[in-house]
Amino acid sequence: MEERRKDVRIPLDDLCYAYVSQDNGLELQCILLDVSPCGARVGLPVGTHPPPDGSAIVLHVEEPSLSKFFNQRRGKVVWNRGVQMGMLFNDKVNATPQDLADSLGLDLIITACPLR
Repeated sequence: MEERRKDVRIPLDDLCYAYVSQDNGLELQCILLDVSPCGARVGLPVGTHPPPDGSAIVLHVEEPSLSKFFNQRRGKVVWNRGVQMGMLFNDKVNATPQDLADSLGLDLIITACPLR
């Protein structure tokens, strides 16, 4: 499978509670699983029906180390698989993956993959 992501994902080691809101006013509680300047992957409660692909959503984050980058970030659903959903932001976060890792106190290790 070809990698389509534009930026490195930053996995979140600690629970980061958030929610996504939809244009119709519905809100879904979620947990941020990983983030990048271009998007996020969230975990949803079992039994939740995620918005369909292409749906406009807004991510709401209260965690101080992440809210400055991701609170009220608008985007769309690009995939959903059961209890996980991927979101692509409308506007890229103005931070590098290293900035995000630093704000979370994480060591970012990027390894190069050989070209085939």
